[in-house]
Amino acid sequence: MLNILHEENEQLRGEIASLRQMIIKVDPIIMVDGRFEEMMLSNRATLVIARQLLEKLNSNQPKLFA
Repeated sequence: MLNILHEENEQLRGEIASLRQMIIKVDPIIMVDGRFEEMMLSNRATLVIARQLLEKLNSNQPKLFA
């Protein structure tokens, strides 16, 4: 059981690291505005920043349906 939890923890760490890299690639300003430090200190902050970025990108997309 502990091995399964350890493996899942390692997979989640890898996914969060990949998400951080993608966030920085999409919005490099994160490196200088303080959000990078937040992401490095908290996995939850990484998820919140990713959600905010997705919402921002979505609001800039043309609406297909009115």
